[in-house]
Amino acid sequence: MMQHAYQFSFDRIKLAAPLLILLSIICLKVSGDRWVKALVSVSVLTIATNVLVFLYDGHRFREWGNATQQNEAVVTRLKQDPLSECSVYGTKRQVRGYLNLLFQRDIFEWSDFSDLVRQARESCGLILIHTDKVFTDLPRVTLVEVFDPTGRLLRTYAPLA
Repeated sequence: MMQHAYQFSFDRIKLAAPLLILLSIICLKVSGDRWVKALVSVSVLTIATNVLVFLYDGHRFREWGNATQQNEAVVTRLKQDPLSECSVYGTKRQVRGYLNLLFQRDIFEWSDFSDLVRQARESCGLILIHTDKVFTDLPRVTLVEVFDPTGRLLRTYAPLA
């Protein structure tokens, strides 16, 4: 949970919940006009912090949209390849749900090329996906190589500049 909480800092509840608790405590201790002032102050503070976090995350996650557009463009071109439907897919890095959904295929992770070639002998080819890390769960596809079942490189697909 700690990794998730750190990684996904844009969860608004992380600050809103403690501020709500603080507001509740203040409401129990304060009465009359002071209660209204406390309510308005904490509400303004909650709104301001959420706006600031939103603006910060918008800047921090700007590259997310660029990477996903680039990845989708590479996959669109790959899907036109005659070997894309019957090949074994693999990568030398980790695979999380994003790559599987992007390629709509099972993908062997942490793959050694010779192991993938052995797997590909029973299919029409091998597709090796090269990525770099943009965010923890979002890789950028830097190159896709298409091999025949013996491991001979046939063609490559790279992001367009």
